[in-house]
Amino acid sequence: MVSMRRSRVIAGLLVVMFVVFAMTALAAGKTVVRYSTWLTHEEEAVEKEIVEAFNKTHPNIEIQLESCAYADYTSKLITQLSAGTAPDVINVSELAEWAAFGVLEDLGPYIAKEPGLLDVFFPKVVDFARYDGTVTGQGPLYGLPMNAGCYILFYNKDMFDRYGIPYPDSTWTFDTLVEVGAKFVEDRDGDGIFDQFGLIIPNVWNDVFVDMIMRGFGGTLWSENRKNCLIGTPAGLDAVQYIADLSNKNHIMPTFAERTATTEQFEMGNLAMVIHHTYANSIFHKRASFNWGIAPLPVGPSGQVGVPVMGHPIAIYANSKVKDAAFEVIKYLISKEVQEKRYRELRTPPSRPDAGDDSVFFQLMSEAISTGYVYTSFPQAQEAWNVIHSYFDRVVLANKPAKEIFTSRVISQIDKALGR
Repeated sequence: MVSMRRSRVIAGLLVVMFVVFAMTALAAGKTVVRYSTWLTHEEEAVEKEIVEAFNKTHPNIEIQLESCAYADYTSKLITQLSAGTAPDVINVSELAEWAAFGVLEDLGPYIAKEPGLLDVFFPKVVDFARYDGTVTGQGPLYGLPMNAGCYILFYNKDMFDRYGIPYPDSTWTFDTLVEVGAKFVEDRDGDGIFDQFGLIIPNVWNDVFVDMIMRGFGGTLWSENRKNCLIGTPAGLDAVQYIADLSNKNHIMPTFAERTATTEQFEMGNLAMVIHHTYANSIFHKRASFNWGIAPLPVGPSGQVGVPVMGHPIAIYANSKVKDAAFEVIKYLISKEVQEKRYRELRTPPSRPDAGDDSVFFQLMSEAISTGYVYTSFPQAQEAWNVIHSYFDRVVLANKPAKEIFTSRVISQIDKALGR
């Protein structure tokens, strides 16, 4: 009896070994393409379904998904790039830097074989992944967009209704934002501390946002040749002061000392408005328990509206051994059906109009992208921004006037960082 049982166990093990061997042999006949991206838990579940669907319908290529949290993504990928072990398909977080270091493949030769491939996308979202050796936004194309984005104004409809205030619209100016935002600031529990505010801007002190506000004042953060920082110009000083005054003077936005969270406070119903990337659409759909809407960004004193346009490009690792298969994977990941799935299940904004819908959100985003500009990055920008940011703290935390902080000496220091 024992011998019979042992024989059955051995037979079972042989069957398992045969199945594993057969599967290994089958996989060995496929070209494996490693695909790296950052994902939340919800996104990971959907992306796994997307990958599984590809693997079932493509007998010669198999996608191997490698994902992690956004906070860990760039450092992890830099380690892999340094070691020469980077995945074949990369969701790019630092396009200018990586293209400059030669780790991204120029997609021009592949796209030349696919007439009309780029025609289905928002053109400016495609241009976001171009790099000419100096700045992004022009030159060879190093990635194709999985989704699209720009900045818009999100607002709490229920809060506006409760206060009897009309919803934001295209007539709003920078001044309107301040005037209306001030009406929502309250100490709701009577403890002497404000716990409800009119506005939050999660990325208030980054180069993209500062450039956006500067455009409302008629300027830009960087000179056209990217050799000079223009924050010391009248438009730059006015923009910095306007941003600082949102917290320190007008107090429609919490000061840094009062901040316990950013978008989470909007999700909890403690904020009337938030200026954010359209990607927040997917976050608020899942977490906000109130009615909310969107509106165009307000118009600046110059009569201009600065709307930076972006995207999440995916690229081919320049040292990949399976570049043709990697491009097939990219075409699938940016396809209409895949983007429709992400938009339907996650509300992730698609990079192609034919994957959208007739919702207010998608129509407003499409209009903003069409009238917006491609925010151009370049390798020296981060180092220069680090210098700028250190002086911003003196304007915001020490409540010093912008014109007293961003002197010609400071601007020279910033320009020196640009020249490295």
